[in-house]
Amino acid sequence: MKDRARSLQLTFVNLMRKKKVYFEDAYFDSGTWYQTWKPEFPPMSVNQGTVANRQGSWFTGVTGGFRLSIDGDNMKIYLGFNQPYIGGYKFYAELLNQNKPAKYGYDRSSNNNPKTMFASGSSGRYKLQAIQTPSTIAQMAFVYQISDA
Repeated sequence: MKDRARSLQLTFVNLMRKKKVYFEDAYFDSGTWYQTWKPEFPPMSVNQGTVANRQGSWFTGVTGGFRLSIDGDNMKIYLGFNQPYIGGYKFYAELLNQNKPAKYGYDRSSNNNPKTMFASGSSGRYKLQAIQTPSTIAQMAFVYQISDA
Protein backbone atom coordinates (compact mmCIF):
# COMPACT_ATOMS: atom_id res chain seq x y z
CA MET A 1 0.00 0.00 0.00
CA LYS A 2 2.89 2.35 0.64
CA ASP A 3 3.73 2.65 -3.09
CA ARG A 4 0.24 3.92 -3.94
CA ALA A 5 -0.58 7.62 -4.15
CA ARG A 6 -4.11 7.06 -2.78
CA SER A 7 -5.26 4.28 -0.47
CA LEU A 8 -8.22 3.53 1.80
CA GLN A 9 -8.86 0.92 4.44
CA LEU A 10 -12.53 -0.13 4.19
CA THR A 11 -13.93 -2.03 7.15
CA PHE A 12 -17.42 -3.55 7.32
CA VAL A 13 -18.69 -4.57 10.75
CA ASN A 14 -21.72 -6.86 10.98
CA LEU A 15 -23.11 -6.51 14.51
CA MET A 16 -26.37 -8.27 13.71
CA ARG A 17 -26.89 -11.22 16.03
CA LYS A 18 -28.31 -13.72 13.51
CA LYS A 19 -28.00 -12.45 9.94
CA LYS A 20 -25.19 -12.71 7.44
CA VAL A 21 -24.35 -9.97 4.98
CA TYR A 22 -23.23 -10.84 1.44
CA PHE A 23 -20.98 -8.86 -0.88
CA GLU A 24 -22.80 -8.58 -4.24
CA ASP A 25 -21.02 -6.13 -6.52
CA ALA A 26 -18.32 -3.46 -6.77
CA TYR A 27 -17.94 -0.41 -8.98
CA PHE A 28 -14.67 1.51 -9.37
CA ASP A 29 -14.61 4.87 -11.11
CA SER A 30 -10.88 4.89 -10.42
CA GLY A 31 -8.56 2.55 -8.57
CA THR A 32 -8.96 -1.10 -7.64
CA TRP A 33 -8.97 -3.58 -4.79
CA TYR A 34 -5.64 -4.05 -3.02
CA GLN A 35 -7.10 -6.60 -0.58
CA THR A 36 -10.68 -7.71 -1.24
CA TRP A 37 -13.46 -8.26 1.26
CA LYS A 38 -14.65 -11.80 1.90
CA PRO A 39 -17.88 -12.62 0.03
CA GLU A 40 -19.79 -13.43 3.24
CA PHE A 41 -19.83 -11.49 6.52
CA PRO A 42 -21.07 -13.75 9.36
CA PRO A 43 -23.01 -12.29 12.31
CA MET A 44 -20.83 -10.41 14.82
CA SER A 45 -17.86 -10.19 12.44
CA VAL A 46 -15.42 -7.65 11.03
CA ASN A 47 -14.38 -7.74 7.38
CA GLN A 48 -11.48 -5.53 6.30
CA GLY A 49 -10.30 -4.70 2.80
CA THR A 50 -8.16 -2.07 1.15
CA VAL A 51 -8.50 -0.15 -2.10
CA ALA A 52 -5.95 2.03 -3.88
CA ASN A 53 -5.17 3.76 -7.13
CA ARG A 54 -4.02 1.31 -9.82
CA GLN A 55 -0.34 0.41 -9.98
CA GLY A 56 1.43 2.52 -12.55
CA SER A 57 -1.39 5.07 -12.74
CA TRP A 58 -0.60 8.76 -12.65
CA PHE A 59 -2.71 11.47 -11.03
CA THR A 60 -5.60 9.16 -10.12
CA GLY A 61 -7.36 8.42 -6.87
CA VAL A 62 -9.54 5.59 -5.66
CA THR A 63 -13.30 6.05 -5.92
CA GLY A 64 -16.22 3.67 -6.16
CA GLY A 65 -19.15 1.92 -4.54
CA PHE A 66 -20.40 -1.44 -3.31
CA ARG A 67 -23.73 -3.27 -3.11
CA LEU A 68 -24.30 -5.79 -0.31
CA SER A 69 -27.36 -7.77 0.76
CA ILE A 70 -28.78 -9.03 4.04
CA ASP A 71 -29.52 -12.75 4.34
CA GLY A 72 -33.24 -13.51 4.16
CA ASP A 73 -34.27 -9.91 3.47
CA ASN A 74 -34.98 -7.74 0.44
CA MET A 75 -32.79 -4.97 1.92
CA LYS A 76 -29.69 -3.84 0.03
CA ILE A 77 -26.74 -1.94 1.49
CA TYR A 78 -25.11 0.70 -0.73
CA LEU A 79 -21.70 2.07 0.20
CA GLY A 80 -19.57 4.72 -1.47
CA PHE A 81 -15.94 5.77 -1.02
CA ASN A 82 -13.93 8.60 -2.55
CA GLN A 83 -10.32 9.63 -2.23
CA PRO A 84 -9.74 11.48 -5.48
CA TYR A 85 -6.34 12.68 -6.59
CA ILE A 86 -7.58 16.25 -6.10
CA GLY A 87 -10.31 16.95 -3.56
CA GLY A 88 -11.46 15.69 -0.20
CA TYR A 89 -12.58 12.41 1.28
CA LYS A 90 -16.23 11.48 0.76
CA PHE A 91 -18.25 8.41 1.59
CA TYR A 92 -21.82 7.14 1.67
CA ALA A 93 -23.98 4.47 3.32
CA GLU A 94 -27.66 3.68 2.70
CA LEU A 95 -30.13 0.86 3.30
CA LEU A 96 -32.65 0.55 0.48
CA ASN A 97 -35.41 -1.87 -0.52
CA GLN A 98 -34.44 -1.44 -4.18
CA ASN A 99 -31.95 -3.20 -6.42
CA LYS A 100 -29.62 -0.56 -7.82
CA PRO A 101 -26.12 -0.89 -9.33
CA ALA A 102 -23.08 -0.72 -7.04
CA LYS A 103 -22.32 2.67 -8.65
CA TYR A 104 -25.27 4.12 -6.68
CA GLY A 105 -23.16 4.50 -3.51
CA TYR A 106 -20.40 6.23 -5.45
CA ASP A 107 -22.86 8.61 -7.11
CA ARG A 108 -24.40 9.56 -3.75
CA SER A 109 -21.14 10.22 -1.87
CA SER A 110 -21.15 13.86 -0.81
CA ASN A 111 -19.00 14.57 2.27
CA ASN A 112 -17.09 12.95 5.11
CA ASN A 113 -19.57 13.67 7.91
CA PRO A 114 -20.60 10.67 10.06
CA LYS A 115 -23.71 8.97 8.73
CA THR A 116 -26.45 7.05 10.56
CA MET A 117 -29.70 5.71 9.16
CA PHE A 118 -32.45 3.29 10.14
CA ALA A 119 -34.57 1.20 7.79
CA SER A 120 -37.05 -1.66 7.93
CA GLY A 121 -36.72 -4.60 5.57
CA SER A 122 -38.93 -7.62 4.98
CA SER A 123 -37.53 -9.46 8.03
CA GLY A 124 -36.10 -6.86 10.39
CA ARG A 125 -35.19 -3.30 11.30
CA TYR A 126 -31.59 -2.19 10.80
CA LYS A 127 -29.20 0.59 11.76
CA LEU A 128 -26.36 1.50 9.38
CA GLN A 129 -23.53 3.83 10.34
CA ALA A 130 -20.43 5.10 8.53
CA ILE A 131 -17.47 7.08 9.82
CA GLN A 132 -14.04 8.26 8.72
CA THR A 133 -11.10 7.45 11.01
CA PRO A 134 -7.29 7.32 10.81
CA SER A 135 -5.65 4.14 9.51
CA THR A 136 -2.31 2.54 10.30
CA ILE A 137 -2.20 0.61 6.98
CA ALA A 138 -3.64 3.13 4.50
CA GLN A 139 -3.91 6.89 4.15
CA MET A 140 -7.41 6.90 5.71
CA ALA A 141 -10.12 4.47 6.81
CA PHE A 142 -13.88 4.34 6.38
CA VAL A 143 -15.80 2.07 8.75
CA TYR A 144 -19.30 0.89 7.82
CA GLN A 145 -21.33 -0.85 10.54
CA ILE A 146 -24.72 -2.56 10.49
CA SER A 147 -26.69 -3.71 13.51
CA ASP A 148 -30.18 -4.74 14.52
CA ALA A 149 -32.23 -1.66 15.45
